[in-house]
Amino acid sequence: MKDSVLKIGGEEYDVIPTPAVLASKMLVDFHKRQGSPDTPLSDQGERVMNTIVSIWMDLYPKDYFEWLQVREQYKNNEMSISEQSSKQTGRSLASIPTPVYRMMRKVFPEFKMDKREDMLKLVRKFPIFQMCNKV
Repeated sequence: MKDSVLKIGGEEYDVIPTPAVLASKMLVDFHKRQGSPDTPLSDQGERVMNTIVSIWMDLYPKDYFEWLQVREQYKNNEMSISEQSSKQTGRSLASIPTPVYRMMRKVFPEFKMDKREDMLKLVRKFPIFQMCNKV
């Protein structure tokens, strides 16, 4: 998508690409039709999450494929749990692409993505976000 700038009274403003505006409107309307779920873990929320991921994949296919490659590389190079414990390293449980994360924060503001239990539930429901080999 080509970014452009709009000048008004000497001030420059970024113009949001038309596909992004249309996708945002469609997502908001779909969220309302699903009853405005407040969590991606409900059946309605799952449908909204699938729409969020689809929008991101369609609008940014190059970013999607790069993200998939990074995720696969991480999984292929992941140490076993015992190795991680002995070396005292952490591991990444989930990977949520920034655009998807931002949409989730807007659509599900009450969902606590900083809580481990909620992220475990999210990763189990949406394996696409699973970063490690074993949850």
